[in-house]
Amino acid sequence: MSTAPGLAAQAAEFAVTSARLAADIDDPDGVDWIYPHVAAGLEATGHHQQAIDLVSRFLSDREDGLVEIGIAAAEAGDLDRALELAERITEPIYRARVLNAAGRMTAGRRDAARTLRLARQAGDATDEVPYLHWRVALSADTADFLLRAGQEEHAHAVVKRATNMARGRGPGVRTLIKLAVAAGRSGQRGDAARLIHRAEQAADASAGYARVLDLAEVAEGLHHTGRPAEGDELLCRVLHESRTLADRAERAEGLRRVAEAFGRTGKQDGAAELAQEILGLAGTADSPSRRRWDTYAAAGALLAVGDIDAVLGLERGLPEDAVDEILTGVVKRLVDAGDLAAAELISDRQGDERALGYLAAGAAATGDVTRSAALLEEISTPVLREKATPAVVKALCRAGAPAAARALADALATPEHRGKALAVIAQSLGPCPQGRLVLVEALCWGPWEQMIEEIAGVVPEHLPLLADLVPTEGWDPSSKIIRSWITVG
Repeated sequence: MSTAPGLAAQAAEFAVTSARLAADIDDPDGVDWIYPHVAAGLEATGHHQQAIDLVSRFLSDREDGLVEIGIAAAEAGDLDRALELAERITEPIYRARVLNAAGRMTAGRRDAARTLRLARQAGDATDEVPYLHWRVALSADTADFLLRAGQEEHAHAVVKRATNMARGRGPGVRTLIKLAVAAGRSGQRGDAARLIHRAEQAADASAGYARVLDLAEVAEGLHHTGRPAEGDELLCRVLHESRTLADRAERAEGLRRVAEAFGRTGKQDGAAELAQEILGLAGTADSPSRRRWDTYAAAGALLAVGDIDAVLGLERGLPEDAVDEILTGVVKRLVDAGDLAAAELISDRQGDERALGYLAAGAAATGDVTRSAALLEEISTPVLREKATPAVVKALCRAGAPAAARALADALATPEHRGKALAVIAQSLGPCPQGRLVLVEALCWGPWEQMIEEIAGVVPEHLPLLADLVPTEGWDPSSKIIRSWITVG
């Protein structure tokens, strides 16, 4: 409304009213996402200082609000203020977003020199962003305003550079670790060590919370490739980094991730201690919302320990929209332990259909094909039903029901889930001509990165080829090259 002269006064009144309402919220931490939008409204209607004051008062990281204020300033035509705000922003993603917003506004003015200068500045900020998907998205925004300004040659150069970045991407830490674990289990210790080292290098390049998550993954990988002492040492380092994270929410979630790593590597006492540490954080929270989310992190840590009673005891203290997720985790844990009756009791009183998928896999593992199929049919959301099916197919294969497993796999419509289900069947057949044939079929449907364990079960001799391919810049992420290896083999 602020851009329409006849409505500007009413827009300003709305902006001030929304700011007053936001300031009166009892638990601002619970809705901190709203303050940047309120600040943007104040900025758009000329209440510049009030916008800055609002984000300074209510946001732990002011830049979460400065980016929206900067974009609002640009869209209001105040480019000098937008650029001044961009200079105050240190987070490169936010700085690039403001610069791209300013670029969009200059594009319509046919100010070629200023547009190109903004594109260069946005590109410099984008280059500092550590996340590939953000670099590509921000580059697309820059190319867009260059095209609007008639700068087609420069726009195409930006697009070409972004495309090359995406094509030349290296694999993620998790993919490298999956390959390392598969290589280790196949007796290829040299490749496993090389891939773990590569994963640790990639994890070291990240920062903050993302670094904690990646390094915890590496620590688990070290455990699963026969190097537990190094894994324990790395986990101790990750634990220290988690405790030093500045953002309170990230600190609690980082501790939860380390607790999960402890639980999965057999250190239940360590996971239990971290759960209590997180509960201690919850006890010192200065808002009900923060206390509930810290409790959620503690529940996740307790789930890693397998202390179901303790998890259920925290249910009333969880955020309302996280209860189903935690209870679904409880269902999975009970199914994995073989206690289907208790799992079904939990599932019956919560509304997350993912729990039905775990129950279906549990029923299949006991050989109850009819019950498993019925539970899958109870999942009303097709996407969730198809996502749950590969686990059921795997359980049916282990229970000696290959015909039922194949029928389920063939009924899947989503390529990646069908590919995974077929790969599971191939793994059950093992390293034989029929196993190879089904694996090639699976690779026609889905990405090989989701089938590493299955590839290792059918053609372990090809893992060194993948290990050699992965660290190479410009690696081919498609399944086509792997299909050719298996077919020739």
